[in-house]
Amino acid sequence: MHAWWGGLSALNRGFFCAAVFFGVLSVWQLLATLMGLDSDDVTDGDVTVDDVAGGDAAETMGAFKLLSIRSVIAFFTLFSWGGALYLADGRSVRAAIGLGALWGAAGMVVVALLLYVLPKLAHTGTLDIATAVGAAGSVYIDIPEGGEGEIRTEVGGVMSHVKARASDGQAIKAGTAVVVERVVFGNRVEVRAVEGTRG
Repeated sequence: MHAWWGGLSALNRGFFCAAVFFGVLSVWQLLATLMGLDSDDVTDGDVTVDDVAGGDAAETMGAFKLLSIRSVIAFFTLFSWGGALYLADGRSVRAAIGLGALWGAAGMVVVALLLYVLPKLAHTGTLDIATAVGAAGSVYIDIPEGGEGEIRTEVGGVMSHVKARASDGQAIKAGTAVVVERVVFGNRVEVRAVEGTRG
């Protein structure tokens, strides 16, 4: 192993180091998604009730940003592995970089397509917001006093972001555990902070 590593050029070593780094990042990201551990700022498994009903520009841009992050990771994973393996196989630097870039671009397109198609397959029809009544959740965007924020809760078996206001009119900070009490305005809900968790 030491002899093999010592026989590689500095560029090829760089490719292999990048390949391992992005490979581990990709595997971690996949496992986090499968286990539902992706944080609230990485939620392409989530949908919003407004998304199903049409959504708005801000939410669309958020989804695009997420799509770009995952696609870029896929690009660099395949690009670095392709470059490393082609260089190790004796290809020229130009050929290794070019072929690696082709593999990276292909991976980027595949991930982009998957992230576009899979939610559409998983979320057909309109989510029934009434199924969220009684469900537990957490505040995603601060609910101001007398105003409206956003919570993350289960709607029809799907973890979703839903516009919400406090049933007592008081402010509730992000991260506070809540329970959905009733549906208001068609696709909004009123929530109650779980005792002892209000921020």
